[in-house]
Amino acid sequence: MAQAYGIYNAFLAPGSPFGQDVAMIDTLHEVTALFEDAQNAVFKLMASDSVPKFLRNPKYESTLKHYDFDAIAGNGRVVERSQSRSNRK
Repeated sequence: MAQAYGIYNAFLAPGSPFGQDVAMIDTLHEVTALFEDAQNAVFKLMASDSVPKFLRNPKYESTLKHYDFDAIAGNGRVVERSQSRSNRK
């Protein structure tokens, strides 16, 4: 019991030397969750609207032909199909 009391006094009691502000930590978790939700909403909107419009746009058709978008899912990098890395300008 003395050990538990020591832990309480060191970490949990108000004004403890190694205490954590639980309210601040909870707030940080809430803010992080809020930004993650916003990021997910933006990514979903881009995936369902912006990216398909971009891929169908004739203005970018010639540029898009040079990239292997299936490779993106594998390693996160865009791989150019037509040229080796040393030949790119």
